[in-house]
Amino acid sequence: MGRARILIVEDDLVTQRTLVRKLATEDREIRCVTSATDAIRAVQGAAPDLMILDLTLFEEDPFHSIRDGFGALAWLRRSLPDLHFPVIVYTANQSPNVDTQARQVGVFRVLRKTSDVHALLDAVCEALNVREAA
Repeated sequence: MGRARILIVEDDLVTQRTLVRKLATEDREIRCVTSATDAIRAVQGAAPDLMILDLTLFEEDPFHSIRDGFGALAWLRRSLPDLHFPVIVYTANQSPNVDTQARQVGVFRVLRKTSDVHALLDAVCEALNVREAA
């Protein structure tokens, strides 16, 4: 598969830097964006092998319909149906509704930011392995 392209969509720069530090390896290319709009542009430019998506993304929305990470993901799935890549939602939101919404838009895994970072690392490896096998 070559270098795995991971797109991190996270508006908190401390969390973003932590994720990059934990996920960076020689066989991974990591790109970070801070907004739903930038995530859409990044995917349109070069589809990732995996997206790690925060749900609460504060921004002015030029699309006027994208309110959060789920909105960006739904827009991508609708507008670019031939693109298939796993998405890990990484969120502080504890609501069980997050899990329901995630299933509806085909999210690979939902992890809470309170989880052990090893759970995220395991999910990333699993998602990349599933993608490679497909």
